Amino acid sequence: MTLSLRSLAALSLGAVIVSTAAGCSQPGGPQGASPAPSIIEALGVVSVASAATPPPGAQNPVCEVEIAGHVNVPQKWQSLPSPLTFVALGDCLAPDPKVVGFGGSTRGRFFVEVFVPWGSDLTLCAAIEPQPGAAATIYGKAKARMHAAARGEVEFKKLVVELAEGPPRTFPHTAGPR
Repeated sequence: MTLSLRSLAALSLGAVIVSTAAGCSQPGGPQGASPAPSIIEALGVVSVASAATPPPGAQNPVCEVEIAGHVNVPQKWQSLPSPLTFVALGDCLAPDPKVVGFGGSTRGRFFVEVFVPWGSDLTLCAAIEPQPGAAATIYGKAKARMHAAARGEVEFKKLVVELAEGPPRTFPHTAGPR
């Protein structure tokens, strides 16, 4: 296994690096033939080959983004309903988050796929709702910075959400324009 200098530096600092594989596409299929990113799955480290601008000739380019990881549920909350995950454009803890996708979790593990405008900044929150749509007082946000602006599909793996108690907050159970 060959590690890049960047990977070695991250390991030596004990840093946690969120996996990102470069990629976005516009509706109708993949754009360009960019080389596949080299992934070191065991470390959660991915080299990022990118394009900072949409593919040539793209109209309303859209990025496919896959997000996977784990919600840490402390033992004292294990008997409560499983956490839901919410992906938002901008801050998922904003007063009126722009949710673009949501899903459940199984034993804390989650996977969410969304299609967002090129160049979007995304966040992921998780919450334990006492009942669907009810205000949650147990929630958290992944610390990862997620930006959707590269060719192909963008993947963010091994994200971790730490849950904590907070003021009551309702998360939208609809995605897209409201």
